[in-house]
This record gives sequence, structure tokens and C-alpha cells, in this order.
Amino acid sequence: MQQCPKKKLAPEAKQHLVAYAWPGNIRELENLIRYLIATAPNEDITTDDLPEHIFETGLDRIPGHTNLMNSAPPPMGCNACKIFPP
Repeated sequence: MQQCPKKKLAPEAKQHLVAYAWPGNIRELENLIRYLIATAPNEDITTDDLPEHIFETGLDRIPGHTNLMNSAPPPMGCNACKIFPP
């Protein structure tokens, strides 16, 4: 059995992997991890090692989706403000 080199996933790279939509489900994730272990030049897997498509969060690909992190807060007096006061 072939031993895989020891690698660590940098926190920034992990954030991108968590945010990605994974349309290929667990198989796509498993294949990417195997690829990164084999191709990352250093012990740490960083964002530089990730393929470009991983930087799309998946939320951007859903028609009509609004990224709530970048949207304006709700107007004062709405139901959301009653539940989550400013």
C-alpha cells in the first residue's frame, strides 16, 4: 500500500472548501483532497493550491440569490428587527 505524504489544510483554504457548493457531492470533495495531497508542493495546502472554481461559493450560482453578508440591514420596524434588534 502506498503511503500518502502528510499534509495540513491551511485555515483559509478550509474556509473556501466549506463555502463551496460541491455539486459533485462527497466524491468531488474526496477527489479534490486526493489531488491536493498529490500536487501541493508544500506540507501546508493553501489557497494557492486550490483550483479556481473552488473560489465560487456556490451561492453566486443560484439564480436570484442574495448574499446576505453583503446586503444592507433590514429597515427599522420590520419583523426581523423585532427578533434581532440593532
